Amino acid sequence: MNLKDADSKILAQYVDLRNEYHRELSTQKVGFEETVRWLDRANVIAEVIVQNNELLGVGIIYLDRNNELTYFVKYPHRGIGTTVLRKMEGLASANRIEKLWAKVNSENTASIRCFIKNEWVQSKSENGKVYFAKVLKSHLPSDSEPATKGRAKQ
Repeated sequence: MNLKDADSKILAQYVDLRNEYHRELSTQKVGFEETVRWLDRANVIAEVIVQNNELLGVGIIYLDRNNELTYFVKYPHRGIGTTVLRKMEGLASANRIEKLWAKVNSENTASIRCFIKNEWVQSKSENGKVYFAKVLKSHLPSDSEPATKGRAKQ
């Protein structure tokens, strides 16, 4: 479900969960009204995983940050992170985004394991952050593309 379309109950759960992870996200806590205003102006793809009216996970692609992805889940180690990552990768492909990247606090071993398990490549590690990237398969050259693509005709 698109977070921008979520009802106030789900949005309130989002604010609570986001604030629970504010240190991992390297941000300050936010309020409900501030979040509503942010969603109105943000250049993001924001999805939530909801089951039985309970918010289980969130994925956000920040389009104005070169397609940075962040995600967080209510119950770690239950596969929800993988569900969120796959959903966001699909949405990125549908929006013709070729590459996603993410940064994770180096202490967040659950998230690091999730990125690795889902075939994200660690690009660097510095200042207590681990950086990951993923080129989306729908944008990789296929074997059927001619090798001369992009060369001038003779």
